[in-house]
Amino acid sequence: MYPASAESDMGLDNRRRLFITWLIDRSVQSYAESYKAHAMRADRRSQSPSSDSVESQMSSGRASHHSPGRHTYNTLDVYTLFTNAATILARHWGFSRDTVLIQHVIALFEANLDDQAELYLPQVEATGNLAARLLIVVGRRLAWYCFGSQNPEGVSYQLSLRACIPFDLESWLRGLQSDNSSASFRSITNNRDLASEFDRLVPLIDYVVEHIPHQASQMHIAEAMRDAIHAMHEMD
Repeated sequence: MYPASAESDMGLDNRRRLFITWLIDRSVQSYAESYKAHAMRADRRSQSPSSDSVESQMSSGRASHHSPGRHTYNTLDVYTLFTNAATILARHWGFSRDTVLIQHVIALFEANLDDQAELYLPQVEATGNLAARLLIVVGRRLAWYCFGSQNPEGVSYQLSLRACIPFDLESWLRGLQSDNSSASFRSITNNRDLASEFDRLVPLIDYVVEHIPHQASQMHIAEAMRDAIHAMHEMD
């Protein structure tokens, strides 16, 4: 049993970690919103070039209504500010750099921003900790590909993927299903897009198996998932 002072310190550390996690998750959410809005604008411009000038006029009109001396923040500003704040607080509270970095990478992968997340992977020192958490991210994605989509056009693709999953792995994957994990994939409407997105899982599961501690209890699941994902990939 811990002394009261030690329990108090542990509780404070936990609250601080939770706050840092909230800051990072909020910053990535802002980044994801900005990324999605940019993609939608680019799509509109490609479909209707005239909308570009209209949007520019609207933006300038909005800017003219800002009060002098008052600074407004866009979503990218929030991303930068919150990420910097999390880094500064972690350093001030004596947490390692990886505390922020690993949470940042996980949040980016959970937001389906793989290209951005991969930029930070080489900076992580505690690769075993990251790999253990990435195992859950990969598992949730695989669960969505195999069991989550309700789109009729993707049923045949899903059935072919399920054939590669052993029973014990299927039980584990079904336990990871949630509405949140499927939100990033609701726009996928055909087999070609499903296959393209699925390809992202191959380097992710390879990273997990390479870096997860060999004595870790998750190693069996990681290897089973790697074998299944590679079998699915070769099937394509």
